[in-house]
This record gives sequence, C-alpha cells and structure tokens, in this order.
Amino acid sequence: MTIRIDRIKVNRGGPLDHDFDFEPGDLNLIYGQNETGKTYVVESLITFLFKTSSRAPVDWDLRDWDITGKVIVSGLKSGPVSFTKSGNKLEDYWEEGTGLPRDLSRLLVVRAGETQLAETVDGVGRDMLKDYLSGEGLLDRVAGKISATLQKAVIQDSQIVGNQAGELKNREKCKSHLATLQSLLEDVEEGYASGDSYSLRQDKKALDIQVETLKRARRYHAAQLAGQIRRLTSEKRDLPTETDLANLKTNVTTCESNKAAIGTKSEKLEELEGTSEDFHWAGEALGVYKDVTSGVAGSGPNQIIMWAALLSLAGTAGFGLLGRSIPLIASAVLSVVFAVIYYRESKKALSNAGESKELKKLKAEYLSRFGSELSDRAALQAKLEELKENHILATPLKKEIDVLSDETRTLERRIAEKLNAWTGVEVSEQEWRDKIRELTGKMHDIEERIGSFRQ
Repeated sequence: MTIRIDRIKVNRGGPLDHDFDFEPGDLNLIYGQNETGKTYVVESLITFLFKTSSRAPVDWDLRDWDITGKVIVSGLKSGPVSFTKSGNKLEDYWEEGTGLPRDLSRLLVVRAGETQLAETVDGVGRDMLKDYLSGEGLLDRVAGKISATLQKAVIQDSQIVGNQAGELKNREKCKSHLATLQSLLEDVEEGYASGDSYSLRQDKKALDIQVETLKRARRYHAAQLAGQIRRLTSEKRDLPTETDLANLKTNVTTCESNKAAIGTKSEKLEELEGTSEDFHWAGEALGVYKDVTSGVAGSGPNQIIMWAALLSLAGTAGFGLLGRSIPLIASAVLSVVFAVIYYRESKKALSNAGESKELKKLKAEYLSRFGSELSDRAALQAKLEELKENHILATPLKKEIDVLSDETRTLERRIAEKLNAWTGVEVSEQEWRDKIRELTGKMHDIEERIGSFRQ
C-alpha cells in the first residue's frame, strides 16, 4: 500500500495568520506571496513527520518556531496514523522493522520550485532522499562494514576470485581442511567395508528402503481409507438422521394409538347409534301411552246415571197417569238427558276397551326392546331420557372419530412418503417398524465403520 498524506492541519503561528487545514490530492500546488506562511507550513511538515532534535540523523536547520498541529498519513498501518510535534515519527516505523515503502513520492514536498536535487541545507537533497526514500543510505552503511578485500573480489565461473588475504584466505584454508576430512572418511569407509560398520550401514540402507516402502504403502492405504470414508459419508447423507428416525417412530406410535382409539370409539358409536331407533320409538310410544291412559278413569257405563234415567222414566209414566202436565214434561226432559249421557258413557266405554288393547301392545313391544316390564308412564319417560342421552353423546363422538381419522390419514401419508424416499420402495404399514429398525441399524453400522477407519 502506497504511503500518502491524507490531511495537513497547521495552527496559525509565525507568518501564518490563519489555520492551514488541507486534504491533499495526488499533486498539489500551494502558492502565495512572500512571508504568508509557505515555509512555515513546510517546516511544520518536517517537524511533525521527522526527528528534528540534535540527535536526529539529519540536520534540518529549522527556525525556532512554536509549531502546533498534526499530519494524518495512511499506508503505514491498517488505519490512518496521526503525527504531531511530540509523537512518533516516520523513523520510528523504520526502526520497528516494518520498514518504509519504496514509493514515498506521495510524501515528497518541493519548496519554492526547487525541482533539482542538490546538496543543500534548505530544501530536499540527495542525502535526504537516499536516507528516507530509497533506503540507499542503509545499503551504504552495510557496504561500509564489508572489508576492502571482499569488495575487490569478483566471481568468475561460479568461483570467488580475489587477493588471498583476510576472509578469502580463511575460506581457502577451510576448503582444504574439509577436503582432508572427506578423504579420511572415504579411506575409513574403504578400509573397513567388511567390518561391523559396513554391515550396519548396509542393514540401515535395507531398513531405509523398507521404511520408505512402508511409508508409501501407508500413504496408499490412507488414500484408500479416505476414499472409503468419503463413500460411506456420502451414503450416510442419503440416510435419515437419528432425530428423523425418532420423529418417524413417534409418528408410527401416534398412528397406531389413533387407530386403536378410533376402533374403541367406533364400537361405542355403533352402540349409541343402535339405540337411535329405540329413542324414536320411545318418543312415539310415550305420546300414545298418554292418550291411552288419559280416559281410563271414566271407562264403563255410569250406574248412577243409569238408575237416574230409569227413575226419571218411571216418574214420567206416573205423572202421566196422574194427569200432571208440568211434572210430566220435566220428568220426560230429565229422562232424555240421562239417556243421552248414558249413551255417551257406553260409547266411551267401548272405546276404552280398544285403547286397552293398544296399551298391551305397547307393553309387549317395550318388553321386547328393553327386556323389562313397562310399569307406568314414568318408567317410559325415564327410558326415553336415557335414550336421549345416548343420542346426544353420539354426535360429538362421531366428530372425534372424524378428527382422529383425518389426523391418522395425514400421518400415514407422511410416514409412507418418508420411507419411500429413504428406501426407494413402497413400504406397507405392517413393515413400517421393521424398516425403521433396519435404517437405524444401517446408519449405526456406517458410523462405526467410519470411526474404525479414522482410528
């Protein structure tokens, strides 16, 4: 990343009447009349960015101004760095080992049109650029530590050629000593080739070959195992997880429980619906029973009316013989009234006789339906209430069965679809649990094989 000045902030001071706050571009020209603060800004930059004390590597020869402000530079760290008069300087980054970038051109300041580099104390000179821009000054210091003998030496045909003195002379001595040691080693190897040392070396060579063969075999075996692990891992991805199988097993259990509940509730519903016909018969029978039993108290001819009619008839005959017209008329009228009443009561008695037959029929049907005698209307009313409760219970029970049936069908479809996706075949309801156990065992087997390969 190229180092550059992002912002210059120089507080008013010296010939600078106003604060100088500037964000430079790639190339900037700052001009103004004499004694307006241009040199003040340049010397402020030098004070902010470089070491200017008496122990600084460069004698900047700056004027004694009380300079304040800051310069923000990017490219030294991950974020912008702020330089002030008393803070760290660019040399500190060089000393820390991070080094300054080669291209410091974006920090270059040329004052008063001085475009030529000269050895001057008032401006930018060659020594300054050498030290702070190119790093050549560091190379010069390194070169100063190399002896004259080495500096005069040259390389010819990959060999160092120079005066046999100093380091070059020591190098030749070391080469000669190394050759002597190598010759002695060869003599020892040739002279004792049949000894234990030679035998051990030969054994070592054979063992080294075996070790290398075993290493290659191990790498080959590791590659084979890695391939098997990848294949098993791919196969495992096509299988359901333990959570999937546990959820599926729960759904199977729920489905089975629902079917058992549906069976029990259906039997109860069938029993309740079986009494529906009895309920309707009992309702009709109660109405008939009320009609039949309402006239029982007046059944049969009234004996008093009959005797009253006879007496009225006898009185009419007596008054007629006596010749009394008014009592005769009254007695005749009473005879007619009592005769009419007697006729009606007789007809009603005959009707009640038919009604008694209907009551017997009701009691026989009651005994046939419910296995008990019909004692009175209260018993029939109680039986009707009992049947009514059964009729009322049948409706919500049927709704419960319908809800359970819908839920069960949904579970059955979901279970069948999942097993078909995992096995690739249609699985009947009787095989659900067997397939779940089979898939669980297959998954555990793959996990154990992968674990054994990784050990």
